[in-house]
Amino acid sequence: MARRKTERPPRKILVVTSVSLVADASGPGKLAIGIAQALHREHRLKAIVSPHAEPGALDLPDPLFRSPPHPLFQKVLRRLLGIAPGITEAKNRRIRESIFDFFLSRSRLLSGTDAILFLKPTFPRSANRATALGVSSFVWASILNPEFNRNQVVAEREKWQVDGGHVYTDDRRIEMLKRFFSEVGHILVGSDLAHRSYSESDFPTGTVSLIDGNFAVDLESFSPSSRETKDSTFRAFHVSQMNIIKGVGYLLSAWSKANLESAELVLVGSMEPGMTELCRQMAVSSLRIEGFAQDVGAQLSQADVFISPSVADLHPYTVLEAMASGVPVIVSDRCGISSAVDHGKNGFVYPYADSDKLAEHLRWCRENPEELARMGKSAREKAMRYTLKNFSNSLLNKIDRLSEETGR
Repeated sequence: MARRKTERPPRKILVVTSVSLVADASGPGKLAIGIAQALHREHRLKAIVSPHAEPGALDLPDPLFRSPPHPLFQKVLRRLLGIAPGITEAKNRRIRESIFDFFLSRSRLLSGTDAILFLKPTFPRSANRATALGVSSFVWASILNPEFNRNQVVAEREKWQVDGGHVYTDDRRIEMLKRFFSEVGHILVGSDLAHRSYSESDFPTGTVSLIDGNFAVDLESFSPSSRETKDSTFRAFHVSQMNIIKGVGYLLSAWSKANLESAELVLVGSMEPGMTELCRQMAVSSLRIEGFAQDVGAQLSQADVFISPSVADLHPYTVLEAMASGVPVIVSDRCGISSAVDHGKNGFVYPYADSDKLAEHLRWCRENPEELARMGKSAREKAMRYTLKNFSNSLLNKIDRLSEETGR
């Protein structure tokens, strides 16, 4: 009698992130929670690891959340570093990441799983330990090649004569990131820009793989709203945690060149001091600085067009949030998420340093309101493809295929 082939049980995956997991999480936090929940539904989640999680934020059984060595330790560490004198934001972040990686690398979690999915590239010790244990390791690359980012920040400081972006030029952190990428088995990326930044790098990395269905947006939190309460002023929005790598200088320059009537440029989000100084120096007309906004969806309801002028940004979530809100987008070719934009149909893609081209697109948007409205509808239709479910499926399918190819 022929012996029946024994099927391998589903691989258990440990999900690891360095971001806090909260009930109203957006961006990386929401992505981590969504992936963990998708794995749990398939009985494949070993655990989700994070420095902090709010009670009830995960909607998972309590034993599936881990924070080595203990959540209370992480809480006390954050508070101590927050009041310690002379510690810059970049150093604070590096210390917290390094300590968290230290304790994770020595925990039993790594030896009790089939695969590890890092959602942040800040765990070199843990990636090394996984390799020693024969455990497959993957990272969803949340940043471009760190050396690429550093070089770009240095060039932008020189161009605009302002400071900022120190987290990208922190040599010790860059070395930590390089160690991680050389230790992890597989680097998963969602755009050709990201793929090139790693595959063409000078330092050794794991296998670099491009995946389909590579972005995700919360279609319930971001949806088209009624325009009945909007006045006739044309409003262009940019939303981000603004530092020098976000390309704000090019946006301000383009806005001045466009010289639009009855128009307003709205900047939403926190600003590094260098960006505040740049806004003061360039003194463009019709500029409104909103600062941090809890409800980005409400802000986008007043937008006619959204702009992401980044000079090195892997996948700014705000672009898809704008598209999901029915707002056309103008993005630079240095945004990895530009691959989601169909030029001339739901938005425009332009060369990142070409403020003249950006100004041209802004003028077109102001002068063609009916076509712009149709673009907004197309943007929403495109965004509806990027569900968290589709993203999770694409990511996990890629992990399974790579694991089978390597025999792990």
